[in-house]
Amino acid sequence: MKLSVFASAAVAALAIAGSAAAQPAQPSNPGPVIPGVCTFNQARSIGGSMVGQAVSARMEQLTESVRAELAPEGAAIESEIASFQTSQASLPADQLQQRAGVLQQRAGAYQQLAAQREAELQYTQNLQLQRIGETMDPILVQVYQERGCGLLFDRGSMFGANPAMDITDRVIELLNQQLQTLSFDRSPLPQQ
Repeated sequence: MKLSVFASAAVAALAIAGSAAAQPAQPSNPGPVIPGVCTFNQARSIGGSMVGQAVSARMEQLTESVRAELAPEGAAIESEIASFQTSQASLPADQLQQRAGVLQQRAGAYQQLAAQREAELQYTQNLQLQRIGETMDPILVQVYQERGCGLLFDRGSMFGANPAMDITDRVIELLNQQLQTLSFDRSPLPQQ
């Protein structure tokens, strides 16, 4: 039984910070600046902002905390599985079946808790991204108007564009002025 349950949550948390560096190389001749056309990279604006980096660091801490919470039970279950496998030949069938049932219940409960913690981490990250977005949306509108944009393209889904049309750095600058960090803990999942 592998204990890498939180790989996706950790990768998602790191993606926030890593997106700032994940820009495609610009061609040596980026083409003309097209008046009224702007580009914006939301992932880079979050990852490059102080608040995005703070959220990423906090998500890493929360992920490590969950790993530390689950590690003792995971190790105990792995040890019990190993013990069960070595004693299979010497146990009577009824004891073997009973022990297997108990072990299966324990492993199932562990997997359920691990899945719940992973969902809580994802939910927590989504809440923080939503909070950042709520602050960033009016900034984006402001910069859109400042730059006289008539058309805004998502830079993350484009192969290339003249960097002079990119408003991402200005959005990061203004976001950094308004929001540097967020304080939060792992959020419980909403009741359904």
